[in-house]
Amino acid sequence: AFRADGQQVAAAGADRHVYLWNASDGKVAHKIPVSGAVTSLAYSADGKRLVAACDDSRLRLFDVADGRLLEELATPEAVNRLAFAPDGQVDIAEQNPRCRDTCLRIGDLETALANLGTLANQ
Repeated sequence: AFRADGQQVAAAGADRHVYLWNASDGKVAHKIPVSGAVTSLAYSADGKRLVAACDDSRLRLFDVADGRLLEELATPEAVNRLAFAPDGQVDIAEQNPRCRDTCLRIGDLETALANLGTLANQ
């Protein structure tokens, strides 16, 4: 994933880490461990946070300035795609083994995380 300003790139490896690279010099700014294999990465519209979807049915929200985990939430199903629209709205696609993929547009990041937390606790 590319941050909107083009200054940072995020990618995940098979080693269960998320890497944040400085686009200007190619150096790793942060190497962040995660417990599940990463299925999707997306920067928030303001570029200050990164969301990682993992195959362990969890979303992890990181601060890109220091790589710190801000929040971790369980989802009802594993998320296989997520993206932010230019207006900051987030789209999440869940892989559901009982039916086709489901795509949800669930609002801004804070609303999305709150709604997913609610769904996970039901």
